[in-house]
Amino acid sequence: FLLLSDIQRTWSYLEPLFIHSDEVKRELPEDATRFAAIDLDVRATLLRAWDDRNVKDAFNREGLYQNLERIQEQLDMCKKSLADFLDGRRRQFPRFYFVSEADLLDILSNGNKPETILSHVPKVYLSTKTLALDPDRQSETGRPIATDFLA
Repeated sequence: FLLLSDIQRTWSYLEPLFIHSDEVKRELPEDATRFAAIDLDVRATLLRAWDDRNVKDAFNREGLYQNLERIQEQLDMCKKSLADFLDGRRRQFPRFYFVSEADLLDILSNGNKPETILSHVPKVYLSTKTLALDPDRQSETGRPIATDFLA
């Protein structure tokens, strides 16, 4: 039962990242594919337990423990790859060391929407409340250009 709780906790943390984050899918395609298979396994395991409607029956199913151990190993590999990816981003831009893992993932996942990540500016740049974006001036990629740091 504890193993399943650990799996659910890790899975619920990684699921929005590997399933819904284009940045993570693009940068970690092999792990995104691995996680998609894990996602199906976890959902199927939870649905079977729900269908049993009996804890004793659900958790004494033949091969369940081995399946859960395999899922946990796969989740650990995805989690390690994600940590390595984030560490690489922090090495590229050391100010990311001041940002939590969840905030960094939000920044990276929404990098194409600058107005969405403005809430993280004070965490990255101390003494800065936000950035002033000029929608009339855009970069080559079509993103608005920051014109001022606002304290």
